[in-house]
Amino acid sequence: MDITQKGILILIKSAVTSQGCTLPEGFSLDDAIPVILKHRIVSLAYAGAVNCGLSRSDTAMQKLLFLSGKLMLSSERQMTAIQNVLSAFSENGIDHMPVKGYVMKKRYPSCDLRYMGDADILVRREQYEKIVPIIEQMGFELEEECDHVYAWKSKELFLELHVKLIPSSERLMFDYFGDGWRFATHKNGFCYAMSERDEFIFVFSHFVKHYRDSGIGCRHVTDLWVLDSLLDDDSREYISGELKKLHLDRFYENMMKVIIDYAKENPNDIIVVIIPDSGDRYLSVW
Repeated sequence: MDITQKGILILIKSAVTSQGCTLPEGFSLDDAIPVILKHRIVSLAYAGAVNCGLSRSDTAMQKLLFLSGKLMLSSERQMTAIQNVLSAFSENGIDHMPVKGYVMKKRYPSCDLRYMGDADILVRREQYEKIVPIIEQMGFELEEECDHVYAWKSKELFLELHVKLIPSSERLMFDYFGDGWRFATHKNGFCYAMSERDEFIFVFSHFVKHYRDSGIGCRHVTDLWVLDSLLDDDSREYISGELKKLHLDRFYENMMKVIIDYAKENPNDIIVVIIPDSGDRYLSVW
């Protein structure tokens, strides 16, 4: 692990814990910016840099501030657009359950710290025909249809309406999740939500898919750390048991040892695990 990687991980730690940390001697924020951009952690890096005491007048800090400000505005527009969609669904009797990015943004100290490329909402297939004219009226245009999701796009938001949480081709995962509605807990009106522990199982399963198929970055690992911090021991035991059904229990245990247990035993250390054939993407832990 080089100084740039270590410094970036410290910036993330500082941002998600809202605590100042000491950056390694020789760390250059300017050198770190290309990696920060690739991992889409600009807002996390800037917040961490502020917490770590880097001068806001520094040229690299000014660049991150500019980029972070643009992302903050984008995040606000996204959240407003999603809320408008959810309100329209409720007003028209459409059952819906937000998942993934929209939910994760609310788990961070500030919504804008977590980058979100698209908004995922689980809906009932039998209500989809009723949904189409509603979102068309809101300015969305259909981008793509596939087995488990219908993708729509507006100026403010890329919206994925899921009729299944997992593609049918993911045989084992699909057998476990089904269309996803068995995990839905009624929240209010026509809105549903997953419990925190089922949310972790779903996010972890998605993590596995990325790990297996395309590699993962800092943001994926940070999500797991943020979610795990909300759990108690009973929930972790439940998660381990459920992931055993998916044959992911050993992988889960290994990842948690890297992400959580090692960090507790070595609070001043940082570890990086390089994933083969995944370029310069890496796992991180603090």
